[in-house]
Amino acid sequence: MCDGLNMYQNSVTADRCPCYNVLDREGKVCLVLSLKVSDIKDKIKFCVHNHTSKSLTQLFMKRIPKGVIAATITGNQMHMSNLTTKVMDMLALGNDYDGFNISGWIKRGTIADSGVVQPPIVSKWDKPQQVDSGGLTYHITKIAFATPPSEMILRECQFDAGRLV
Repeated sequence: MCDGLNMYQNSVTADRCPCYNVLDREGKVCLVLSLKVSDIKDKIKFCVHNHTSKSLTQLFMKRIPKGVIAATITGNQMHMSNLTTKVMDMLALGNDYDGFNISGWIKRGTIADSGVVQPPIVSKWDKPQQVDSGGLTYHITKIAFATPPSEMILRECQFDAGRLV
């Protein structure tokens, strides 16, 4: 369900992995965000830390050149400030209108069973006995505007990564 290799775009499945051809790859920039998700109607609130998504990055940034890496942006205070402002503008745009459609899954994590004497770990394949933990982990797989704004508004709000090179 991960979109890291863009195997699924525009409702069409790719015929091969982009790793087979360097020309199919995009710039190696992917935003890492901590998101607070709230559904007012169903009274659901949770946080997702260190969320990464190529499709969400492409929503916030346009024209990402192939040679750009994260350090190109983070190493320049002006670029970093501009990107932060643009991301906040895009999130506000979605929150102020119809919101976002969010897809994902939930899994209860596991922890080592503290009620059992664990055997010594001899190899990396040995694992302690596990039990379900108390907390749920939310995994977001896709975030998109519920009602996409016009192309003109998107172009105005997106960070233009083409100016980095």
